[in-house]
Amino acid sequence: MTELTPFLAFEIPIIKKWIPQFEPMRFVHIFQKSLAILLGREFGIDGELHAKNIVEFQYDFSRFLEGDDKHMDVADDNYAQYRNGQTLAVFQSTLSCVFETGEFIGKKVNEYFRGRHWTMLDVGGGEGMFTSELLSKCQTLPQVLTMLDPNESNVRAYRTCISARFDNLRNLDAYAKGVEDVIDDVPIVTFLLASHSLYAVFDRSRSRGAQLVQQLVRQTRDGFAIFIAASQDSYLYTIKKTVLGHLHRIDRSSYGEDLCKAMTAEMGHTVESFDSIVDVSALLEDYEGLIFWLSYFCRVDTEEIRPYYDLCHALIRDTAIDIKCLPKAERFRMEENGTIKRMGLTESSKIVYHKEVIITVPSARHIARI
Repeated sequence: MTELTPFLAFEIPIIKKWIPQFEPMRFVHIFQKSLAILLGREFGIDGELHAKNIVEFQYDFSRFLEGDDKHMDVADDNYAQYRNGQTLAVFQSTLSCVFETGEFIGKKVNEYFRGRHWTMLDVGGGEGMFTSELLSKCQTLPQVLTMLDPNESNVRAYRTCISARFDNLRNLDAYAKGVEDVIDDVPIVTFLLASHSLYAVFDRSRSRGAQLVQQLVRQTRDGFAIFIAASQDSYLYTIKKTVLGHLHRIDRSSYGEDLCKAMTAEMGHTVESFDSIVDVSALLEDYEGLIFWLSYFCRVDTEEIRPYYDLCHALIRDTAIDIKCLPKAERFRMEENGTIKRMGLTESSKIVYHKEVIITVPSARHIARI
């Protein structure tokens, strides 16, 4: 009877008129969640998990009543850390993909535009480390490089980083703007990059995120766009899910797989997986560093993390792998690709494996060249 109740509700005219017209199966899912809340904590379920279930139900139900796109407030405290340059710097300093993926994409860009003029739009370019690695693999620099990032301090750091390393780059335009706020005014370019910069919009609304991606793709001509995001299979997200569970916070994480769903068959896109590591050695010895790292990654304020420091420290310590315990073949691979040297890893270093999804979307008229 419980299973049928939501369907019966849709068939009773007065109830059907009152309940918002959304997907019936989604309503069933939310209704079933509500039963567990109404009946109280089940035997064997601890208090923290029950509290987490209540928060999740409230969030799902509010989204059901108002629609996903109602939750698009850019001032949402949960997303303040997206724009926190200090916590971002700590987080990025632990990622090998800044170098590895940057080099990988740079070689792809260099091969395509070798001997040609090209322009670039860098969506959410941060402080410029990733883009700097990418450009270092290119024989010719873009005639115009336009960067968008909502954080003013990131924009200043980006200008400094790129200008210092590439003094022959003549046209660098960096703006403290969120791409979703200026999407109708972004320039048409031959190469568009969005590296780990669309989480905020996708976390809030998958449908709005898909629209934004499709708008960005249309801004490339005679070239291609690349979108990069973490995979849901990354071990890092084991840490994030556990921390948010203890904080009784909703895990709104979006992944590279969500970016894939935003692509249409007509785009002719390709999808690649890229493995990398996160060096957590220093974090385990740095109280503030670990808090800043988790604050950015979990999108919560640092003060919310502090009461759970011991739990978080133990979680990261137990999730990490010692370099000295890696198989010989894996260590050899990391030595060969330069990861160990560039990350300054030693026998006692502790790492967590990470995985990215890289999506390449060629311009409609030039699919055959990618």
